[in-house]
Amino acid sequence: MQFFLLPIIAFYEMLRSMPHPLPGQSAAELLVTVLLAAVVGIGQAYTTRLEYRGGELYTKGGFGYFLCWIVLLAYRLLVRWVFEGADGFTHFSEGNWLIFAGIGVAWAVRGLLLYRLHPEIRSALLQGREQTGRS
Repeated sequence: MQFFLLPIIAFYEMLRSMPHPLPGQSAAELLVTVLLAAVVGIGQAYTTRLEYRGGELYTKGGFGYFLCWIVLLAYRLLVRWVFEGADGFTHFSEGNWLIFAGIGVAWAVRGLLLYRLHPEIRSALLQGREQTGRS
């Protein structure tokens, strides 16, 4: 469920709160945010470990995973400063949709890569779907 739910919620919040129509500067900010978030998602996927506990499969991020989130947050602040200058730090709520975009992309890329890199995740998801179908 974690592979699908967080990106869906993040993209919903992004679409709900982004400006319509999207100004050119905001579109450029979005492009830069999406590209970095994809890189962060790749980093997270390669630093996430899988563990079995009590017959259940878990993901464990560790320090590298945490560092990727810090990089995404720091980069978001830098991008905001580059595009909006010091005035961009006086009205944070207007850029929340870009934070949701970054979270959604990073988590989606991480989930897709983990799914591709680890056959045990595919098996666990298929087992969960089969069990849900039997209920």
